[in-house]
Amino acid sequence: MMKTSGVAVSAGLAAALLFVVSAKGTAVATLMAYFTALPIMIAAVGFGHLSGLAGALIGTGAVTLALGPVLGAFFAIAFAFPGWWLSYLVLLARPAPERVAVTGQSQAASPPLLWYPLGRLVTWGAALASFAVLMMGTAIVIRFGGYDKAFDVMSGRLEAILGLPVKSTGINPSEFAGLVVRILPLAMAASSFIMLMLNLWLAGRISEISHRLIRPWPSVPDGLMLPRWAPALVLLGVLPLFADGLIGIGAATVAASFATAFALQGLATAHVLTRGFTARRAILAAIYVVTAMIMPWPLIALTLIGLVDCLFSLRFRRTPTSHSNPTGGTPWK
Repeated sequence: MMKTSGVAVSAGLAAALLFVVSAKGTAVATLMAYFTALPIMIAAVGFGHLSGLAGALIGTGAVTLALGPVLGAFFAIAFAFPGWWLSYLVLLARPAPERVAVTGQSQAASPPLLWYPLGRLVTWGAALASFAVLMMGTAIVIRFGGYDKAFDVMSGRLEAILGLPVKSTGINPSEFAGLVVRILPLAMAASSFIMLMLNLWLAGRISEISHRLIRPWPSVPDGLMLPRWAPALVLLGVLPLFADGLIGIGAATVAASFATAFALQGLATAHVLTRGFTARRAILAAIYVVTAMIMPWPLIALTLIGLVDCLFSLRFRRTPTSHSNPTGGTPWK
């Protein structure tokens, strides 16, 4: 009990420290902010979700005391409680509907467990990321007394920062600043989703290495399948073409988060469909390098592949191989 309490306190304070340090705005501080939720996730995955919940509460309290209630609320919504909730879902399991007879074991043996599906974890990650950005955007709109006023203020501040560099390129600084303000929530939602998924993966790996992970490590390429209804959320991105203002930006923000989730499914599909190829490693390496260097076009391609796979099950149409194992094995192979 004392050990678990110590882990919770340490995780909460470590997460709060990472968040407070990120306020400096330097490149290193920004990188550290990307891993703000990691201590809470490690506590939850390795020592139980109650430890992670306590860490989230302690971290929120510490940030509130250090930076005020507004940033404390942002820390809770964007980092602490999404990290705890995803970690809780990772450890969620239920008995299989039918008992599986195992040679050498009695029929009274414990039935196998069905762990919470990877696709639903990713869906929750996309939902939490978009929710955090929407809440932050709503707070800004309320702060400035309406969407139009908030848009003008944010565009004006950005124009003051980018005015001279942008003007030298022949682009209208005012129009460019307005475009950036419109795109920024979409980029933040996609980045927040990637942050949550990366931290969850790291927390699982760290817990596995320390022999505290109770869930068998899944095969991500085989198991990452978003629900069939999820593509409808990506279609929300069409709304900004017909609706301007807060509704359009909000719909596009949700769509951007789920589109990034489908890009992950597209990447998983590429891993499965290239199995057996002689040049498989080179193909996958090229996908990763190109995606990292010339975003967003490769991400759009991966998103389309993920959407098609979700609707038509491309991976399951392929002949199974010895590597196909949705409940165990090494991921990203």
